[in-house]
Amino acid sequence: MPTLLVDLAEETLASNLRAADRLDAEAKELDQKRRAAPRLEELRQAAVESARQATDHVISRLPQAEGVWRLTLSALLGKPTGEDAERALRTLLTRIIH
Repeated sequence: MPTLLVDLAEETLASNLRAADRLDAEAKELDQKRRAAPRLEELRQAAVESARQATDHVISRLPQAEGVWRLTLSALLGKPTGEDAERALRTLLTRIIH
């Protein structure tokens, strides 16, 4: 019987050591992530600020875009020929896209 107890103790010890090693590795990984968090937070804040500035810029250009569309609509309401209307729309789209 003592041999069985010794075997069980050795298996338990081996299992406990594997679990302890794994927990130690996870603790180190979490510590590394915690240390990296300030850098990640700075990156997140920079991304948010960049998105805010881009949104502000697009919103500030909205009146200009609406003005161009109103002028185009006004020109199209003047019933230009199909060719003239197509040319006006293509010119407008080219200017907006580029």
